Amino acid sequence: MKDKDELNKSELSKEKDERVSGDELKDDNIINRLNIDKDSLRKNILKKKLKITRNLQNDSQEDKKNITSDKKDKILFINNLLDYSVKKKIDNKTRERLFNLISKEVDSSSLTKEDVERIVEEKLNSSSKSGPNLKKVEAPNSVKGNSKSNLPKYFDPKNIYKFLFEYNQNNILRSTCHDIDSNSLDLIKEYCKTDEYDFKAHLSRIIEAYEKHEKKYPAPYPVKALMRGYLSGKDYKGDKLRDGWSSDNIKEYWLNSNLNNWAKNNPGFPPNPSDGLSEREENVGYEFEGFRSKISGKIIQNFRDLVMHFKDLFHIRSDNSLKSLIEKKNHEEGWNKIIEFNIEDKDLPTNVELFTDVDKLTQAYKKFIDLIIECSNKLESKDKPKVKLRLTEKVESIELSIHHINSVYGKSFINTLDRGFGQTYSTLITKQINGLCNLYLNADFGQGEFAQINLWDGQDRIAKKLESFTGVEHILVFPKR
Repeated sequence: MKDKDELNKSELSKEKDERVSGDELKDDNIINRLNIDKDSLRKNILKKKLKITRNLQNDSQEDKKNITSDKKDKILFINNLLDYSVKKKIDNKTRERLFNLISKEVDSSSLTKEDVERIVEEKLNSSSKSGPNLKKVEAPNSVKGNSKSNLPKYFDPKNIYKFLFEYNQNNILRSTCHDIDSNSLDLIKEYCKTDEYDFKAHLSRIIEAYEKHEKKYPAPYPVKALMRGYLSGKDYKGDKLRDGWSSDNIKEYWLNSNLNNWAKNNPGFPPNPSDGLSEREENVGYEFEGFRSKISGKIIQNFRDLVMHFKDLFHIRSDNSLKSLIEKKNHEEGWNKIIEFNIEDKDLPTNVELFTDVDKLTQAYKKFIDLIIECSNKLESKDKPKVKLRLTEKVESIELSIHHINSVYGKSFINTLDRGFGQTYSTLITKQINGLCNLYLNADFGQGEFAQINLWDGQDRIAKKLESFTGVEHILVFPKR
């Protein structure tokens, strides 16, 4: 059998730009066609198994129980396959075939669809030119910590802002996140090159524009999954989402057959008209069985409602402010009864705009408040937790501060650096923070120790000593560029 280097020289060099054509591959023999040396692959898997085993010896018993042998084997297989695929810059058709091949490995294993999507998107996005800067930085009066962990590969959150901002600015895609008035209707007819509004032509241009957009701008897999669900009602494998998209499990989307049937019966009219266009034509657009969003609390009962709801899922602005979302969450969870919140208009302005995954941000906020409640219960304090919230807009970023004022951090800052994250932080970073924002900690660590730590920003963790600090403050930084 030829070794891998000989195969690369004799066969792969024939492909332009070292690309593998997706048209020439079949799912059943994709590994052979990619010229992966199976013996080398097995050896690499064994090496990585040994490395994981050594790492596990330093982990807690609880962490060991959470990693099954089957799941490790599947993750190793997927990582080895994707390592080679990223190196050879495979095209999009081959990527889809890889998704199908990998999905077969999931059906009989303990891996979930979310596991696979996270592994695939992180691996394929890691080769992007706009990926994270991992240059190590040390500050004066700082203490460097051990950054080894089983956390995901860092995904730069500036990508999510760029991805969503450009989506909102695209002349074609913006019609999927705004209602359609007379002016936008004329624009749609112009780029569809039709005399009258044609839903089929409009939908075709939307799908075409999104495919180009997704290729051009990297984004975390949850955001891409949200877009896929909203536009097509399908997952990354092209299968229909049985439970719908977003945490609201929505069953309506642009490629829905019911919407297509409505369009046939309402020629020349868009499914998401503005109030003015709707009143003029006496048509509210496509209607369906309504539901109340768990995220916004709003009732969604027609396609215009759905389009505006979709916009709310990624665009924080004056009529969808972070302040209103936080106050709604505090009320729903009953936190106002057990926590003394300090929320002032000047500290939490409603005119700040941010393009982000609003659902993930809301989930992260809940996790931080749960941490505050847990910490307060452990301290057995008679006083309610005092929490101050602050939103700060800067030129290159937006920062959300969640400050538990009457508290002390549960570990020393050296211990926080040297040991890996516990289960709560690991889950928070993996499920919510990574790709959404950078995370920093200012805290009173007890015994006269005060420090600032970069918990998650693509750099080695460093504790910068502070002269003094009151309480425990988590700072979520959303970079814009």
